[in-house]
Amino acid sequence: LSSDNVEYSVVVFPDPVGPVMRIMRTDDRDVAVLMFNRPERLNAIDTAMLAELNTHLDTIESDASRALVITGSPRAFCVGSDLKEKGADGELRIRHMHALIQRLRAFPKIGVAALSGYALGGGLEIALGLQFRIADPNAVLGLPEVKLGLIPAYGATQILPRLIGETRSLDLMLSGDPIDPVTALAWGLIDRINENVVEAAVEFALQRAGNRPSAEAAIRQAVRASGMPLAEGLDVERELAIATSGSNEAKAVLAAFKAR
Repeated sequence: LSSDNVEYSVVVFPDPVGPVMRIMRTDDRDVAVLMFNRPERLNAIDTAMLAELNTHLDTIESDASRALVITGSPRAFCVGSDLKEKGADGELRIRHMHALIQRLRAFPKIGVAALSGYALGGGLEIALGLQFRIADPNAVLGLPEVKLGLIPAYGATQILPRLIGETRSLDLMLSGDPIDPVTALAWGLIDRINENVVEAAVEFALQRAGNRPSAEAAIRQAVRASGMPLAEGLDVERELAIATSGSNEAKAVLAAFKAR
């Protein structure tokens, strides 16, 4: 891989938690890459996977990485909850997933989902919790819960309309039918299509993360306020702009610009 003529590669580090997930990193510019690792179950979500995911996020949140990429196996990013898990508490799972989605959306480092194979149900909802999504040309995206008499309950009913609008969200959720990446791109559900999906997600993340951390954090906070009434959102924008312009980071960059 290369970016700005700097070469780097994705390397697998020893798994610090367990067999359900693997952690990878770019070896010189440090993007944390988490890979779901239940290929025999198409990376279906179970209690152990959720626990490991949160443990990894604890580590990544405070380490030196610039961004986060979450991916799966070539056959499946994630097909949603493991319906064969014994003893699972449905309401507790929903609460845990809601907490995860909120954590991903507020995570201090930007997140990119690298989608290959099936990204269905709760798997797609995890991807919706991240800021960006890149899909392999053969990926299959959908929310099929209605066909089981259920609803998408891991955040999709709230996040998806904000992302692609009410009509298209209802189309996807009420039909239960999957869509292809070309349609998903046209709808704004994904941001890029690339057959080298993990590498593309890493490159995408590097171009948008870690350059000016204070400004990036402020932009993300301001955008999260866009759901407020306009006047309140503009107040948030003004306060963040003033705080950011007064930071040592901004002063140093502006001083260097003026010196040129």
